[in-house]
Amino acid sequence: MSQLVSSRSWDSIESHFVDLNSQGWHQEELLALVQHIKGTSLAQRVFAVTSLDELVISKYTPFAIHHEVVRVRYDRSQQAFLFNYLLEQLPEPEVQRKYPAELGIEKFNLFMRWLNW
Repeated sequence: MSQLVSSRSWDSIESHFVDLNSQGWHQEELLALVQHIKGTSLAQRVFAVTSLDELVISKYTPFAIHHEVVRVRYDRSQQAFLFNYLLEQLPEPEVQRKYPAELGIEKFNLFMRWLNW
């Protein structure tokens, strides 16, 4: 069984991306997504942790980092959001989606609705 991780508060996650941006990591799109989540009811229904350039979201806390999670990245070179849904610890995600930056938040909302989260 995978090790469980504790989620971070949405304020802490927001601070993480603010700090990265201030250090030149250019994670503005993920910061905007986190700020969007904080302003919706999703902030009470989903939980997350971060890595340098990724947001890992679950409907549980604590949660297994590779089980029933959505991994969100922003690819600067492609100017696109990447959503990967991992249902189980498999080599490939169950569902992968890629959307242009300008549709990222809208498509994230639809993706969460599709998962019924």
